[in-house]
This record gives sequence, C-alpha cells and structure tokens, in this order.
Amino acid sequence: MSTTVAAVVCWVDAVLAKLATFILVVAQGLVPHLSKLSNSNLLRSQREDETVHAAAQLPERWESIIDVIGSNTASPAAIRLATRLLFAALVMGPQLNGERQWADSRIQPLHVISAILRNTERKYINGLFVNFPEIEYDDEERTSLAMLVILFSTSHTAQNRDLTPMQAYQPLVRIQNLSRLLDVLQIAFYRDTTLSGHMTLPCVNLDTAQTVLIRWGNLFPWSWSTWSDQRLANVECITDLTITWLYHLNTPFCTGSSSECPAAFSFHFDSMISDKELYLGTIIVHLFNRIMLHAVQVAQRRVFHGVSSDLVVVLRKACSMTVRLLRYHAERRDATHERVVQSICRSLQVLFFWLDDKTEYLGIKDLILEILSLIRPDIMTLSFRTLCEDKHLQAGEKIDEDVVRSIEKIDLWDDSLSDVTATVTCLSIKHTVCFLTLIWNCDLDDYISISSSLSLISKGMDLLEEKDRSGRVFPILKTAILTFASVTSRFVTPSSMEEGLFWVLAIQSKYTDFSIASALAHRILMTGGQNIDSLGLAEAWDYLCNVLLVILGGPFAEDDGSLALLVCPGVCTALTKLFQTDSFPVDFVMSSPWTASLIAELDSLVSAECSSVEEYLRALQQQLRRVGKAFLNQLANRKSRLSEDADMVIHDVRWRLVYSYIPPNSHIVLASLE
Repeated sequence: MSTTVAAVVCWVDAVLAKLATFILVVAQGLVPHLSKLSNSNLLRSQREDETVHAAAQLPERWESIIDVIGSNTASPAAIRLATRLLFAALVMGPQLNGERQWADSRIQPLHVISAILRNTERKYINGLFVNFPEIEYDDEERTSLAMLVILFSTSHTAQNRDLTPMQAYQPLVRIQNLSRLLDVLQIAFYRDTTLSGHMTLPCVNLDTAQTVLIRWGNLFPWSWSTWSDQRLANVECITDLTITWLYHLNTPFCTGSSSECPAAFSFHFDSMISDKELYLGTIIVHLFNRIMLHAVQVAQRRVFHGVSSDLVVVLRKACSMTVRLLRYHAERRDATHERVVQSICRSLQVLFFWLDDKTEYLGIKDLILEILSLIRPDIMTLSFRTLCEDKHLQAGEKIDEDVVRSIEKIDLWDDSLSDVTATVTCLSIKHTVCFLTLIWNCDLDDYISISSSLSLISKGMDLLEEKDRSGRVFPILKTAILTFASVTSRFVTPSSMEEGLFWVLAIQSKYTDFSIASALAHRILMTGGQNIDSLGLAEAWDYLCNVLLVILGGPFAEDDGSLALLVCPGVCTALTKLFQTDSFPVDFVMSSPWTASLIAELDSLVSAECSSVEEYLRALQQQLRRVGKAFLNQLANRKSRLSEDADMVIHDVRWRLVYSYIPPNSHIVLASLE
C-alpha cells in the first residue's frame, strides 16, 4: 500500500508566491502583461494556488534550490517558481545594482549550468522540441524558458570569464546541449512559431518572455559567440533576436519613467571590445551585415513605400555599432576579417542607393558614408566591382539615376524654398556627392558615368557662386562639392574656367574651414596650379598661409583640433608646391608680414624640444616636423625653385578620405598623411 506525503503550506509559501508574481511584474518593466488565460479570475486564482503549493515543495536551504530546476520529480510549477527566484537573485538583483560579478557565493555557476542542462535534456526526452514550430506554447512556459536561457548565459559567462570560446564549452557543454538550448531560445522568443528564422522586422511590443530575453542578463553578446557558426540549424534565430534587441537598445524600460534609459538597462558597445574579446568583432559584424541585407531585401520589395520606420531604427543603431567596430579593427588584415568587411561594404553600397531621399533616411546615409570611409580602398574597389557585375542590382544605373536627380535639384533650385526644404534638398545632393567622392577615390570611374559626375561638379559650383546668397547652401554643400572636385582632378584634367572657379570658391572660405583648405591643398598638388595666374597663386598662398597660422595658434576644441592635425601636412606641402610654380610671385609673398609670421611660428615649432610643448603642439610637431623643415628650406633657398627635400615631401604625401562630424554638418575630408 503506497503512502502519499502531504505538503504543509505555511505563510512563507504565500509570501514566496507573491514574490514570484512581483518578480514577473519587475521583469516586464512594471507593466503587468496579463496573458489571455489570466483574464479569468478562476484561472488566475488556480495559478496562485499552484504557486503556493509549488513553494511548499522547495527545499529548506537556499543553495539547494538549484536542484529543483534539474529535478526529475519536482512539479512543473515548482520548477517555474525556482527558476523565477534564481533569476531574481542571480540576474535581476545584480543588474539593478550595477554589479558584474557573480552574485551568490553559495551557488556556483557550474552548478546552475548542470541543472539547466538536465532540465533541457528532460524536455528533449519528453518531446518538447519534436513538434516545434507547430505547437503554440503558453506565455508562462515561454517566460520560464526565457529565464532559463538568461540564467545559463549569466552562469556560463561567470564560469568561463577568462577562457577562450573553445575552452569554455569543454567538457560539460556539448554541441547537442547548445543545440537544445537554441531550441529553448526559439520557443521563448517567437510568439508566432512559424516566424522562426524568417523575421525581417523587430518585435515592437514585447511580451514578458521577449522582455526577459531582450532586457535582462547578457544574452548579447554571449549568444553571438556561442552560436557563431552560421551553418548551425536554426541559428537564424540569433539574427532575429538581434534585430529586436537593437530596436529596443538604450530605450526607456519602466513605464512612467523618464525618457532616458536607466543605467541598468543601457548597453555601451565599446565596453565589450577588449583585447581578450577580439574574436567577437567578426561575429558581430557578420550579424549586422545580415540585418542590413534584410533591409535591402525589404527595400527591393517595397521600393514605392520605402523601408519600415521600425527597421530604420534598427539600421541606424546597427550602423552606429559597425562604425565603432571598424574603427577598432581598422588595421586588421586577416582574411576572415577582410571577407566580412567586403560583404558589409557590398550591402551598404546597395542599401545606399536603394534608400530614397526621405528625411528619416538622411541620418542612415550619413552613417553609411562614414562606414565606407573607414573601409580600405582596395576592399571598396573589389566590393564595388563585384556589385556592378551583378546585373540584377543594376548598381551603375542606380548611381547614375541619383546623379541625374541631384543635377535636376540644382537646376530647379529656388531661393524662395523654405529652410526645411532647402536643407533636405542640400543634404540629399551632399550624400550623392560624398558617395561619388568615395567611388572616384578608389579609381572606379569606369563603372559610372564620368560626364554626369563632372556635370554635377560644374552645376554645384555654379550654384555655390551664383545662388542662395543667404548662405544656406554653403555650410552643407560647399565642402562636399569642392572635395569631390579635388578628388576628380587626380584622374581628369579640369578646364581653366572650372579651375579658376574652384580656387575662387576655396579662397573665399573662412580660415577655420580646414576641410576646404585641405581640398584646395590636394587640388594644388594634383594640378600644380597650371591654369592660375600670378595673382591667383598669391591669393591661394595668402589663404593657406593664414590657415596654417590658425592651426599653429591652437589648440582648438577636440573635433576642430583633430581635423587641424589631419589637414596641416597637406596645407604645408601645398604651400611648398606653390612656391615651386613658375609664375609664382616670390618677391611679393616673401615681403608679406603673414609669411614672416608663418616662418617664425613654424621654425619655433619644429625646432622645439618635444617635452617642452603641450599635448596639441606635440602632435602638431609630429605632423609638421618633416614637411615643415622642407618648407622652410625651400623658402630659405628662394633663388632656386627646386629643392630635393621639398620634392621628396611633395611626392611622399598620401591622402585618405575621412568622415568628419563637426557641427553643424558632417562631411568627407581629404586628410593628408605624411
């Protein structure tokens, strides 16, 4: 005769049941997402009774509660309650307190991992994953599974903090265990299980299970390294999760709170880029690449409606993170990294010309241009050539269409346009011009219409000279058009009329417009000022001389100071080149007090001891030491226009396009590398 042991229910069990309910409320952002079942008072009361009786099944000692999760005899309600309590203690508490270390010394991470693996093994044996994705799972079950996944990732991170990925999964966590855990993750994430691996839009309104996955713990970046092999079955789930995570990244969590994201739920991408986690870089870039490809596919299908505004949010955040990654990995040259970057480059080039001129796309196009400027020209070249060979995408035709539309906007420009319309129009033209600048800089003009590009330059400079004297166009378009014109002069000899107009527009700029000064310096080194008369050469000398004096008189605000350091070698080298020009008025410029001031300031800088100058001047000295000495030697040897040192400096100067964010505008700048 069998005997049944009755569970004794006391007030502590009732408290634990209430605590379990409160844990759910906090986990979902203090908003009770009531399930369909809980709308019935009877069913809600039944669930509460189940939780109370489940609490009665829990062990006496706290450190033994983990055994309930992996138990073969505990009831499902007891397992759910134990999961919630552990989730609150090991994940929620530390995250709300801003702690990163393991929270409870009485429970070891390895113990948690073992219990969760036993739990998933039992679910697998009981057939939980057999009919996925046909079965619709209860919200409470999905939430419990989500908490298990977060507990596993938190425990695994704590257990293997100093190990490599290969070491981290041996010998306890085998491939089949990770596969089953991925199945658990899918069940927890997808409300509609038929969407598994096929989502292109983020989940905007999260239920409790999705909130647990997105907001709590360290599922990102842990999941990226855990399931990094794209050949694994159902790994697309990680991409879908990342899309939703990016959408909600650093957004307000708790209802009724301020619009700012609490520190406990904010994510600083730079914090995970460290020497011991470099392996994550390629994985994350690949995932962002997948997200951007999704956006391109949506844009191709919905060309007349544009990309969903929800996906625009995801794209903006993905591009921002990609910028940081590429900055960190700028000098990497391993084959795997280069393949990933090439794939990103191709996707972004496609995306750039599939996005139209809507206001919400302008910020994304800025980010795309910055990313492309961070990619090495050889990778850009290979990617664009591959893209143009794909007849279905019609890349060359799309770019030519953008150029034609930009020319039409210039031709139809009206000074009576409102400030908003004028700004949007100028930004649209600027983006096309900057994209063309990047393409021409890679010597890819064979794949686009040269005549259209030159026509855009001509029309743009005419607009800058003749229209909109209010100045609305100048801050947005001037740098972009003059930089593009300077880059094209490397491949196409400009007419004397265009050359003269270019010099006039550049020389009329402020001395603090370092990006325009750099464009003029590059143009001088490319063309040698062959079509410019002595007066024009003297005006260019006076302008660049004053620019260099302003730079020498620094320091500036952080962004302006960085830009000054990038352009100063090119400006100094251009002055040297001007001095060597046959028609240059040497006696006139040498009698100028500004030239005397420049000689004194530059000589003082290059001859000073490094330890005796401040940080900005030390950086400036490093930039100008060689080119500055060559320039001073050239001026000292004024009777001979030729100087071996000066010729070597002019020949050795290298140029690179960088994307600069300096209020109120962002633009591409020709940076000189000495």
